[in-house]
Amino acid sequence: MSPTPTFTPTATPTFTPTNTFTQTATLTPTPSYTFTATQTFTATVTLTETSTNTATPTFTPTPVRFPMTMDIEIYNSAGEKIRAITNTMVSDMVNDVILMANSGPVSAFNPDESGLTIRLPGVFIPGQEGALYSDFEWDGLNQSGQGIKPGLYYVKVTIKDTYGSASTVIKEVTVLRVEEYVRLNIYNSAGELVNRIEVPKADSTVLNLSVADVIFLGKEGYSIPIGYAPGKVLYWDGKNMAGRIVGSGVYEIELDIKTADGYRIIAAKSVTVFKQASDGVMGRLKVYPNPNVIERGKPGKAVIAWENSASGKVSIKVYNVYGEMITRITASLASGSAEWDMKTSSGNVISSGLYALVIEAVRDGGETEVRIEKMTIIRRF
Repeated sequence: MSPTPTFTPTATPTFTPTNTFTQTATLTPTPSYTFTATQTFTATVTLTETSTNTATPTFTPTPVRFPMTMDIEIYNSAGEKIRAITNTMVSDMVNDVILMANSGPVSAFNPDESGLTIRLPGVFIPGQEGALYSDFEWDGLNQSGQGIKPGLYYVKVTIKDTYGSASTVIKEVTVLRVEEYVRLNIYNSAGELVNRIEVPKADSTVLNLSVADVIFLGKEGYSIPIGYAPGKVLYWDGKNMAGRIVGSGVYEIELDIKTADGYRIIAAKSVTVFKQASDGVMGRLKVYPNPNVIERGKPGKAVIAWENSASGKVSIKVYNVYGEMITRITASLASGSAEWDMKTSSGNVISSGLYALVIEAVRDGGETEVRIEKMTIIRRF
């Protein structure tokens, strides 16, 4: 037997990759990388040795030259402060207070003779560095500059340090005030004081009043010498206390002297005064304001003023255009002026118009002067 070949078709699956290009449109973003040359700065740390000068404050305690404050005050016997002498810096605590007058220690002083020195040994204040002591003065006056009454007073010295601790030293002092003066009083014939001239200290206990019996005064007055002791003279200018020249008449010159020993001497003498070149009893006369404009709701006022002043009386009668007297004003001749309240004698307010003022002045000696002045009143409604 011999073999016979037989051909039988057989399918065998074989996988063979085949590259096939197929164009397919897709909406898929595809990133594309583009290389661009760009400068890049890179920080590089380089160590460099550099010397740095650094100021370092050093606190060194310095002693204060005036570490304390000081108050010096004066109190009366009732405990009331009447005077503050000083408030200042001081170098040290005060251990002692010495009261001095006339270059020596005292427990009493007379302000009319000298002030009181308050001495603080061993301390000094700014501006007195290195001094052995510091001095402060009290003139014997209060804080208002007025003289004080005699009596017991206290000098209080208070020291405060930087911590608020206070130390006080109090000293007693007696104020002795001796009333001593030379006083010249001038009276008119009515006994009214016309003027007073005073000297604070009497130089002599011998009184010798000497003044002329008749005195003539000009328009500007006159320097009248009045002797009160050998070689001692006071002068009167012929004016009253208001600065106006006195009128003619009889005046009494009185001298009053009081010494430090308590002696008092009084002498007086009558003199006759004549005012030369007289321009009448009243002198220059002025009525103002004129015209007098009175605003609505305001009362108004008029002033009648004269230059000469003497002992006497002034009568002012006010008339309207019909010749009717609507009011009367009286004043002293020595006052130098009078006022009108712009009302009638019954208290009614006057109306606008022209008014006549009849001014009559009579001195005590009988001399008389009458003047007529006109005034226009304008009242606004």
